[in-house]
Amino acid sequence: MFKALKQKIATFIHKPVTVLQPKEFVPFDLMVGSHLKIDTNSHVIYKSRCTIPNTNTVSSIGTCVLGGAKAFRFYFNNSHFLQVITNQNKQIEECRLFALIDVVYPSTMETWDMWLNDGKGRIGSFEFKLDHNDLVYTRMSSWADDELDWVPPVTFTEVIKGANEVSITHQAMSYGRWLNEDRGIAEYLLVSSDSSQHEENICTYIGIDVNLNEVITYF
Repeated sequence: MFKALKQKIATFIHKPVTVLQPKEFVPFDLMVGSHLKIDTNSHVIYKSRCTIPNTNTVSSIGTCVLGGAKAFRFYFNNSHFLQVITNQNKQIEECRLFALIDVVYPSTMETWDMWLNDGKGRIGSFEFKLDHNDLVYTRMSSWADDELDWVPPVTFTEVIKGANEVSITHQAMSYGRWLNEDRGIAEYLLVSSDSSQHEENICTYIGIDVNLNEVITYF
């Protein structure tokens, strides 16, 4: 009896111990399949062209490193994402909603050159003007030197996890304009050359700031 008991105790003592790993930090504790609502009407009040997504389900989550910060992109579908940027202390420094307004599939080297040419490509220019109106957006000083007429696009890789995992290389630049300067209300333009295993294109997104208390989560 005691021999069997000793064997049982020995088995328990030498059993491999499972060490629980710390949970990875994700803003708002969101995951693929989470539901959330962007509860804002600032885009209407200040007449931004940014729209609110017509679905509230997170279909995929992208992550990338921008300088010393980490960016999370919560995609609702192919047309909207909520971008949350955190610092090294995992504090949220920026929360913006972006809506896709244009996609270009360059078919010639000349077209690619128009967007990415060193020294004169549209992505990286000091000002960016949308083709269909006279609105002018100025390059964000947080992305590049204000004094230069043109700078190389910021290159970074985003890993998107959803139904599948996709890696996208971005060559991007951020622009902005005031909707109401007195109140500090701005509209942003994110222009990016995107390259993945499946396709290459130029995407233009328009965005607005979102207050953290305007992000309502449902799990």
